[in-house]
Amino acid sequence: MNQTRVVAFYDEESKTSRQAIEMLAQKALGYGFVDDTSHIYSALVAREEVGSTALVRGICIPHARCESVLVPSILISRFSQPIQWPQKNGSCDVEVAICLLMPEGDRGTNHLKNLSKIARFLSDEEHIDQLLSLKDPSSLENLISDALEDE
Repeated sequence: MNQTRVVAFYDEESKTSRQAIEMLAQKALGYGFVDDTSHIYSALVAREEVGSTALVRGICIPHARCESVLVPSILISRFSQPIQWPQKNGSCDVEVAICLLMPEGDRGTNHLKNLSKIARFLSDEEHIDQLLSLKDPSSLENLISDALEDE
């Protein structure tokens, strides 16, 4: 059984990728998943600078391991309007962010397993269609939780 906490919410405020990352850090603090938003924000921005986490058809997967993470977690944000997410050669519209946060001491084990399961899930066009069609946060939570449990 996967011990990662999964939460989803609707974001009407974020207009840029940096605002979205800040909002994800704030939400993680609000849920008690982290103890410091500045470390989370910095870790997520540093990961974006290595390479964009924008993947396919309006979905991005910002992720980080950080000492400020108290609870392994995935935060799913459905944006009210697509956000321009920087990529190597420009940017793309993102409608859903699936943010993975893992404790630094994880050594990558759960982080990589969860990232791999989500990437595998998103390799199926029907799964992408389903994800993008869902507007209700609890439905998004269930969909991603189920993807994490699939072996």
